[in-house]
Amino acid sequence: MLPFLQGFSSELEKLARKKAPSKPKPVRRVMSLTPVASSNLDSLGYDAPSKTLEVKFKSSGLYQYDQVPMATFKKVMKAKSKGKALNRLVVNGGYQYRKLAFLRDRIRE
Repeated sequence: MLPFLQGFSSELEKLARKKAPSKPKPVRRVMSLTPVASSNLDSLGYDAPSKTLEVKFKSSGLYQYDQVPMATFKKVMKAKSKGKALNRLVVNGGYQYRKLAFLRDRIRE
């Protein structure tokens, strides 16, 4: 091994052994979704213990957004245009999200 690479390979081995951060798993409880008056949104739900916002869009399905503060959820629910508020505060807010492929992804624990 070349002298300048000593120690470097052991660091690479350590990095290789580390697991990549896993994506958050879907919240495994059924949230109560509240229907909303919106041209884009069908309904919204919030799970306070996990800070998970669940959004059912009329055209693109069901999504969960992680670590959304309760205050943000309340702002969206109080907004005149819930779709615009959701887009501004949540979708463009940098929250991690996942699309739930099926309603069965919303199972009870």
